[in-house]
Amino acid sequence: RLEGNGTLEAPLARDPDAPQRMAVRADGKHAVTHYDVLAHAPGRTLLRVRLETGRNHQIRVHLAHTGHPVCGDPVYGTPEAGMRLHAWKLGFTHPVTGEPLRFEEPPPWPTA
Repeated sequence: RLEGNGTLEAPLARDPDAPQRMAVRADGKHAVTHYDVLAHAPGRTLLRVRLETGRNHQIRVHLAHTGHPVCGDPVYGTPEAGMRLHAWKLGFTHPVTGEPLRFEEPPPWPTA
């Protein structure tokens, strides 16, 4: 069970046995995910996650690697009625114009 807050730091690369998946691998690219535990429910933990790096499937792979896959993740966890992963706030610099872009959409569930 995840508690408090923390940082998951593990390199990510394609899984050689399943190229559509990513995996924690020593020969992978540097990847850092920060998390804060917001609430617990039976068999579930609500997290706020911030990416320091932006690798393919980073949140999903890092959490699954720690034994805490995203609910409903059919690739890295156990399929359920829809994956529970929501980008509440998203920001990046437009690759052509250099304009900072910011988007916000509160999650569809209580955040405590």
